[in-house]
Amino acid sequence: MKKHDYIILLLALLIFSNKAFTQTFPDLHFGTNNTLDVVSWNIEWFPKEGQTTINNVKGIIDALDAEIIAIQEIDSKTSFQQLIDQLDDYDGYYLNDDYQSLAYLYKKSEIEMMERFEIYTTSNYWSPFPRSPLILKIKFRNEIYYIINNHLKCCGDGDLDPYDTGDEEARRLRACDLLDDYILDELSDAKVIVLGDMNDEITDRAQDNVFSTFLSKPAEYSFADMRIAESSSSSWSYPDWPSHLDHILLTNELFEQVEQDGSSCEVIRLDDHFYGGFNEYENKVSDHRPVGIRIKAEAQGLFNFNPSTLQLINSPNPITESTVFTFPAQGAKGEIAIYNSSGILIENININENTNSIIWHPQNQFEGVYYSQFRVDNKIVSSGKMILLTH
Repeated sequence: MKKHDYIILLLALLIFSNKAFTQTFPDLHFGTNNTLDVVSWNIEWFPKEGQTTINNVKGIIDALDAEIIAIQEIDSKTSFQQLIDQLDDYDGYYLNDDYQSLAYLYKKSEIEMMERFEIYTTSNYWSPFPRSPLILKIKFRNEIYYIINNHLKCCGDGDLDPYDTGDEEARRLRACDLLDDYILDELSDAKVIVLGDMNDEITDRAQDNVFSTFLSKPAEYSFADMRIAESSSSSWSYPDWPSHLDHILLTNELFEQVEQDGSSCEVIRLDDHFYGGFNEYENKVSDHRPVGIRIKAEAQGLFNFNPSTLQLINSPNPITESTVFTFPAQGAKGEIAIYNSSGILIENININENTNSIIWHPQNQFEGVYYSQFRVDNKIVSSGKMILLTH
């Protein structure tokens, strides 16, 4: 073989080997059109295998189609910027001077970035927060959300000693206390999603549970992934132990949305989409599986449904069998439009002129949140929100 031919063959092998280590993910899906899709992913020392990892992560992100991906453990900022540059639909943000940096990717066409900032950055907080929490304030379909990305202290013996400031469990407990303080002081009425690699179990016994601050306030907080933590270990986020260490915590301003049909939380088993299973996924990408949540978009955000100053009144509300709408009588015919929680029109009720009330009998409708609009000459006179109870 001539030297020239040998060089061409070597280059071809290098190109082929780079492609061979990259695969597509045709059966991988997560995001939907009617939900805010948020994923938390410890990507473990990104990129573990250089360009191979970058290529695989790009394919995964494109397939997931989530609006927000909160990432932990960015080792190479240059490689992460390279990933951002290769993603057509996403922009990104990362801390350039941080060890095992926190980062975000967000879909440019869906997310309006309003603010991004760290909290608890000074040295007196380094024990509970080896990496300062990174917050995004975003607008998604006219609704504002705050997302707090965390990577808490790892390790420990499983026993919480609150009097030992060096105890790993005590450091995580202190971090949770501080997150609770911040939310109460700064974001008390906001829609807040706290997520990340929290490095501990939410199902631990009470005396050793570092999340007791949140668990003791069920009216204010809820772990969206509690069902996962209480279920089979086959679906946990950290298979190597196995354990479930990556969590998504919601404030009560989101409870109503996540109770709607279409909302869900799951561990995304990326290893099922690799030819070599978890061993290949771990070697090429990460030892953590991502955790994702779909949050049903509010109808007024999704369909520009903006209630006017004058609210449409109906009673009783919640509704069990029927409800009476009352409104100012008009000198023209009108209608009341009823929408479900997805903003889909389910019924139009015609209103005669000089009429000031009408009865609605919801039939064959699911339990949940509904919206109403009183219109005259195609203009919204008043709007309202109601709850239907079917049992």
